[in-house]
Amino acid sequence: MPDRANVGETGARALVLPVAGGHQLCLRVFAPLADDPAAPVLVIVPAMGITASYYDPFAEALAHQGFPVVACDLRGHGASVPAISRRSRHGQQDAVAVDLPAIVAAARREFPGRPLVLLGHSIGGQLATAYLSRPGADADGLALIASGTPHHRVYPPLRALRVLLGTQAAALLGRAWGYFPGDRVGFAGRESAGVVRDWARFARTGSFRPDGADLDYERAMAAVDVPVLVVSVEGDLMHTPAAMAALTAKLGAGRVTERRYTAADAGQPLDRYRWVRVRGPLPTWVRDWWRDHDDTGGARP
Repeated sequence: MPDRANVGETGARALVLPVAGGHQLCLRVFAPLADDPAAPVLVIVPAMGITASYYDPFAEALAHQGFPVVACDLRGHGASVPAISRRSRHGQQDAVAVDLPAIVAAARREFPGRPLVLLGHSIGGQLATAYLSRPGADADGLALIASGTPHHRVYPPLRALRVLLGTQAAALLGRAWGYFPGDRVGFAGRESAGVVRDWARFARTGSFRPDGADLDYERAMAAVDVPVLVVSVEGDLMHTPAAMAALTAKLGAGRVTERRYTAADAGQPLDRYRWVRVRGPLPTWVRDWWRDHDDTGGARP
């Protein structure tokens, strides 16, 4: 079972979750602060190189809407150990086939009897989407916020060239350096070379085909049948509405609700990361979407 500890003054608790390969993931758990027993557990899957604690303001706002929230430090990030280094060998297959199943199971144990929704940001949304296609995937819904396919062909020509060159350069840098030094180059954060290599392949080909894949994810995603909330964010030049639509199009049976989060909604400028720290209406949108699309009856056995 995971180890528990208090973390900081945010109301979060830490769960240390051992997974295969000697890794320990750290989860931040927020109990609901409003009485809504039908509200699902929201599992936040972070953007590349972003720690779970970055999402504390958003998680607390969701908790005030009645949601239990579990935010995860993926392999090598935040409080998870070991940290990203030249010894890191994991890729996106590990996240989808090993880590997310363990994270979801831990969230179920913490908040039994509730539905569960994966809430993915950026690459976290790509991983959550792929996880849902796996046999035995145990989630009842998917929320994608500032998350879409990185495929360069969904962008206008000049932007497409920048995305293609940037993603492939990141993979080459990761190979040469031993890991991707995002903290040094000013993009995302430090990341395993394997994760960046898989992401660069997705950007180049438009297909989710991580190294070591044990199934055809593209074919499997077409059978995913859950309600999906898609929120594009003004100021996010990477996860455009077209990029987000290209990701959800892979979910052939998914029931998609689209929203656009603007600076006018938030009361201040937004971008790919800033939305997380803004006290805007997004938690209410998530609540209203689930109330309109919950087909679980508000409970799980």
